[in-house]
Formats: sequence, structure tokens, C-alpha cells
Amino acid sequence: MFNICQGAINCIMTQASTTRRSAGIPSLIAAVLTANAASPSFDEVYGTLDEIGKKPVRMSETDGSNLPQVHALNSLRDIFRSSLLSKKAEGYLARTLHLAATSLKSEV
Repeated sequence: MFNICQGAINCIMTQASTTRRSAGIPSLIAAVLTANAASPSFDEVYGTLDEIGKKPVRMSETDGSNLPQVHALNSLRDIFRSSLLSKKAEGYLARTLHLAATSLKSEV
């Protein structure tokens, strides 16, 4: 199970998308978490997504086609929208809202 999630994280970091859509990455991550396996834990996956989402991005550093932060934020959104994961996500609500508000300040 961990390899699937690592693959999804790798996609977040490398996928270029001119439409800035996440191409199923959030659904894959939510599905892995829904399986409720011991590894990766919800905390581990959330921590990784949070870390990626916090990375600063400057307009001068990207052409807008490779923004792992967008994929991470979309994945977090899907976790909160999932009826099977929303209870686990409740404890992360304030932290995620802070991340979302901080992301609105981005140049991109």
C-alpha cells in the first residue's frame, strides 16, 4: 500500500499540467487512505501533503505548469470531501484552513 501512496506523491511532485488540474491524484490518495492500512498512516500522508502545500512558489520560478502545491491542496480538499475520511480529517481542519488562507497570498 505504501508504494501506491509514494507513487501518488511522486506524481504530485512531477506532473506538469497546463490546466493545473490534478488528474486523479487526489482521488488516488483518498482511495489509499480509505483502505485504512497501517502504512501509510493518515498522519503521514497528511503531513506530506501539508509540507508540499506549504512550499513557497514564486512566479519567476515556474511557468505555471508544474505546481505540486496545487496537487497537494487538491488532495487535501478531496480528503475533507470524502465521507469516509472526513471524521479523521476533522482534527486537521484549523491547520488546513490556515494553509489554504496562506496559499491565497501566493504570487501564482
